[in-house]
Amino acid sequence: MTSSARRLVLALAALAALSPAPAGAAPSLDDTYYPLARGSKWTYTTDYADDTVLVHEVTGTEKVGEVECFVVEHKTIGPTLGTRMMRKEWLAVDGDGIVIHKVSRGKSELEVEKPFFKIKHILRKDDEWKGQAKAEENPPHYEYRIEGEEDVEVPAGKYKAVKVHVKIESGSRHAAEGSEWYAKNVGIVKSEITIRAAGEDFSMVSELKKFEPGK
Repeated sequence: MTSSARRLVLALAALAALSPAPAGAAPSLDDTYYPLARGSKWTYTTDYADDTVLVHEVTGTEKVGEVECFVVEHKTIGPTLGTRMMRKEWLAVDGDGIVIHKVSRGKSELEVEKPFFKIKHILRKDDEWKGQAKAEENPPHYEYRIEGEEDVEVPAGKYKAVKVHVKIESGSRHAAEGSEWYAKNVGIVKSEITIRAAGEDFSMVSELKKFEPGK
Protein backbone atom coordinates (compact mmCIF):
# COMPACT_ATOMS: atom_id res chain seq x y z
CA MET A 1 0.00 0.00 0.00
CA THR A 2 1.35 3.42 -0.94
CA SER A 3 1.97 6.11 1.67
CA SER A 4 -0.97 8.19 0.40
CA ALA A 5 -3.29 5.19 0.45
CA ARG A 6 -2.19 4.35 4.00
CA ARG A 7 -2.89 7.92 5.11
CA LEU A 8 -6.32 7.78 3.46
CA VAL A 9 -7.13 4.57 5.35
CA LEU A 10 -6.10 6.21 8.64
CA ALA A 11 -8.08 9.35 7.88
CA LEU A 12 -11.22 7.41 6.96
CA ALA A 13 -10.87 5.22 10.03
CA ALA A 14 -10.69 8.35 12.17
CA LEU A 15 -13.82 9.77 10.54
CA ALA A 16 -15.63 6.51 11.18
CA ALA A 17 -14.58 6.60 14.82
CA LEU A 18 -15.97 10.12 15.20
CA SER A 19 -19.30 9.45 13.63
CA PRO A 20 -22.34 9.65 14.87
CA ALA A 21 -40.03 13.92 10.08
CA PRO A 22 -41.15 10.72 8.30
CA ALA A 23 -39.40 9.87 5.04
CA GLY A 24 -42.52 10.41 3.02
CA ALA A 25 -42.91 13.96 4.35
CA ALA A 26 -39.79 15.42 2.69
CA PRO A 27 -40.19 19.00 1.45
CA SER A 28 -39.91 19.90 -2.21
CA LEU A 29 -36.42 20.15 -3.68
CA ASP A 30 -36.71 23.94 -3.67
CA ASP A 31 -36.81 23.90 0.13
CA THR A 32 -33.74 21.87 1.08
CA TYR A 33 -29.95 21.92 1.03
CA TYR A 34 -29.83 18.12 1.30
CA PRO A 35 -32.34 16.42 -1.03
CA LEU A 36 -33.14 13.01 0.41
CA ALA A 37 -34.86 10.25 -1.53
CA ARG A 38 -34.30 6.54 -2.03
CA GLY A 39 -31.36 6.13 -4.41
CA SER A 40 -29.92 9.64 -4.03
CA LYS A 41 -26.18 9.33 -4.63
CA TRP A 42 -23.28 11.78 -4.35
CA THR A 43 -19.85 10.84 -5.79
CA TYR A 44 -16.77 12.86 -4.78
CA THR A 45 -13.16 13.04 -5.87
CA THR A 46 -10.54 13.30 -3.15
CA ASP A 47 -7.02 14.70 -3.04
CA TYR A 48 -5.77 11.65 -1.13
CA ALA A 49 -6.01 9.02 -3.86
CA ASP A 50 -6.63 9.60 -7.56
CA ASP A 51 -8.15 6.14 -8.01
CA THR A 52 -10.55 6.38 -5.06
CA VAL A 53 -13.89 8.16 -4.84
CA LEU A 54 -16.09 8.91 -1.86
CA VAL A 55 -19.74 7.91 -2.25
CA HIS A 56 -22.69 9.02 -0.10
CA GLU A 57 -25.85 7.09 -0.95
CA VAL A 58 -29.38 6.82 0.40
CA THR A 59 -29.80 3.06 0.54
CA GLY A 60 -33.26 2.86 2.06
CA THR A 61 -35.37 3.81 5.07
CA GLU A 62 -35.49 2.49 8.62
CA LYS A 63 -37.30 3.47 11.79
CA VAL A 64 -35.44 4.99 14.72
CA GLY A 65 -37.97 4.79 17.50
CA GLU A 66 -41.19 5.99 15.88
CA VAL A 67 -39.48 8.12 13.21
CA GLU A 68 -38.95 6.82 9.68
CA CYS A 69 -35.42 7.81 8.62
CA PHE A 70 -33.39 7.74 5.45
CA VAL A 71 -30.25 5.59 5.80
CA VAL A 72 -27.26 7.34 4.21
CA GLU A 73 -24.12 5.24 3.72
CA HIS A 74 -20.71 6.91 3.40
CA LYS A 75 -18.09 4.73 1.74
CA THR A 76 -14.93 4.76 -0.38
CA ILE A 77 -14.64 2.87 -3.66
CA GLY A 78 -11.43 2.26 -5.60
CA PRO A 79 -9.06 -0.44 -6.89
CA THR A 80 -6.42 0.24 -4.22
CA LEU A 81 -8.64 0.16 -1.13
CA GLY A 82 -11.65 -1.66 -2.54
CA THR A 83 -15.03 -0.72 -1.05
CA ARG A 84 -14.90 0.41 2.56
CA MET A 85 -17.80 1.54 4.70
CA MET A 86 -16.89 4.73 6.57
CA ARG A 87 -20.08 5.40 8.49
CA LYS A 88 -23.86 5.67 8.28
CA GLU A 89 -26.35 8.34 9.22
CA TRP A 90 -30.05 7.96 9.91
CA LEU A 91 -31.65 11.21 8.76
CA ALA A 92 -35.20 12.49 8.84
CA VAL A 93 -36.84 15.59 7.43
CA ASP A 94 -38.87 18.04 9.48
CA GLY A 95 -40.23 21.49 8.80
CA ASP A 96 -36.94 23.21 9.66
CA GLY A 97 -34.29 20.93 8.19
CA ILE A 98 -32.56 17.57 7.98
CA VAL A 99 -32.30 15.95 11.41
CA ILE A 100 -29.80 13.34 12.65
CA HIS A 101 -31.42 10.54 14.67
CA LYS A 102 -28.61 7.98 14.73
CA VAL A 103 -25.01 7.53 13.54
CA SER A 104 -22.57 4.66 13.31
CA ARG A 105 -19.06 4.46 14.76
CA GLY A 106 -17.16 1.43 13.53
CA LYS A 107 -19.61 -1.45 13.87
CA SER A 108 -21.59 0.33 16.60
CA GLU A 109 -24.79 2.25 16.00
CA LEU A 110 -25.20 5.28 18.26
CA GLU A 111 -28.48 7.02 18.91
CA VAL A 112 -28.29 10.70 19.78
CA GLU A 113 -29.03 12.46 23.06
CA LYS A 114 -31.61 14.54 21.22
CA PRO A 115 -32.18 14.71 17.43
CA PHE A 116 -30.20 17.63 15.98
CA PHE A 117 -29.80 19.27 12.60
CA LYS A 118 -27.35 18.10 9.99
CA ILE A 119 -28.42 21.13 7.96
CA LYS A 120 -31.34 23.54 8.12
CA HIS A 121 -33.66 24.53 5.28
CA ILE A 122 -32.99 28.23 5.95
CA LEU A 123 -29.33 29.14 6.55
CA ARG A 124 -28.46 32.47 8.13
CA LYS A 125 -24.89 33.72 8.60
CA ASP A 126 -23.54 33.10 12.13
CA ASP A 127 -26.38 30.70 13.00
CA GLU A 128 -25.05 27.93 15.29
CA TRP A 129 -26.26 24.63 16.72
CA LYS A 130 -24.88 21.56 18.50
CA GLY A 131 -25.60 17.88 19.01
CA GLN A 132 -24.26 14.78 20.74
CA ALA A 133 -24.45 11.04 20.19
CA LYS A 134 -24.82 8.50 22.99
CA ALA A 135 -21.79 6.34 23.87
CA GLU A 136 -20.34 4.86 27.05
CA GLU A 137 -16.88 6.16 26.11
CA ASN A 138 -15.96 9.32 24.20
CA PRO A 139 -19.40 10.23 22.80
CA PRO A 140 -19.09 12.36 19.64
CA HIS A 141 -19.96 16.05 20.07
CA TYR A 142 -21.02 18.04 17.00
CA GLU A 143 -20.88 21.80 16.45
CA TYR A 144 -22.06 23.73 13.36
CA ARG A 145 -21.77 27.39 12.34
CA ILE A 146 -22.98 29.09 9.15
CA GLU A 147 -20.22 31.23 7.60
CA GLY A 148 -21.96 32.65 4.52
CA GLU A 149 -22.50 32.13 0.81
CA GLU A 150 -19.69 31.58 -1.71
CA ASP A 151 -19.25 30.66 -5.36
CA VAL A 152 -17.74 27.17 -5.64
CA GLU A 153 -16.43 25.33 -8.70
CA VAL A 154 -16.00 21.55 -8.54
CA PRO A 155 -15.85 18.77 -11.17
CA ALA A 156 -19.68 18.60 -11.20
CA GLY A 157 -19.99 22.30 -12.09
CA LYS A 158 -20.30 25.78 -10.59
CA TYR A 159 -22.54 26.37 -7.60
CA LYS A 160 -23.60 29.14 -5.26
CA ALA A 161 -23.12 27.38 -1.95
CA VAL A 162 -23.37 28.08 1.77
CA LYS A 163 -20.21 27.42 3.78
CA VAL A 164 -20.78 25.57 7.06
CA HIS A 165 -18.05 25.18 9.67
CA VAL A 166 -18.19 21.72 11.27
CA LYS A 167 -16.41 20.44 14.37
CA ILE A 168 -16.68 16.91 15.75
CA GLU A 169 -14.86 15.79 18.89
CA SER A 170 -14.74 12.33 20.42
CA GLY A 171 -12.57 12.36 23.52
CA SER A 172 -9.22 14.16 23.62
CA ARG A 173 -7.43 12.20 20.89
CA HIS A 174 -9.92 12.18 18.02
CA ALA A 175 -11.43 15.18 16.27
CA ALA A 176 -12.44 16.46 12.85
CA GLU A 177 -12.83 20.11 11.95
CA GLY A 178 -13.30 22.00 8.71
CA SER A 179 -15.89 23.27 6.26
CA GLU A 180 -18.66 21.86 4.09
CA TRP A 181 -20.30 23.76 1.24
CA TYR A 182 -24.01 23.07 0.61
CA ALA A 183 -25.77 23.95 -2.64
CA LYS A 184 -29.56 24.19 -2.83
CA ASN A 185 -31.21 21.10 -4.33
CA VAL A 186 -27.84 19.28 -4.49
CA GLY A 187 -26.33 18.85 -1.03
CA ILE A 188 -22.65 18.93 -0.12
CA VAL A 189 -20.60 20.01 -3.14
CA LYS A 190 -17.24 20.38 -1.37
CA SER A 191 -15.61 19.66 1.97
CA GLU A 192 -12.23 20.48 3.53
CA ILE A 193 -11.68 18.55 6.73
CA THR A 194 -8.68 18.17 9.04
CA ILE A 195 -8.76 14.97 11.07
CA ARG A 196 -6.78 14.40 14.28
CA ALA A 197 -6.19 10.81 15.26
CA ALA A 198 -3.52 9.10 17.36
CA GLY A 199 -1.43 12.26 17.52
CA GLU A 200 -1.42 12.87 13.76
CA ASP A 201 -3.30 15.38 11.61
CA PHE A 202 -4.67 14.57 8.16
CA SER A 203 -6.30 17.04 5.80
CA MET A 204 -8.65 15.90 3.07
CA VAL A 205 -10.47 17.82 0.35
CA SER A 206 -13.38 16.21 -1.49
CA GLU A 207 -15.29 17.74 -4.38
CA LEU A 208 -18.54 16.68 -5.98
CA LYS A 209 -18.06 14.75 -9.21
CA LYS A 210 -21.64 13.66 -9.78
CA PHE A 211 -25.03 13.95 -8.09
CA GLU A 212 -27.78 11.46 -8.97
CA PRO A 213 -31.17 12.42 -7.48
CA GLY A 214 -33.25 9.62 -6.02
CA LYS A 215 -36.89 8.89 -6.66
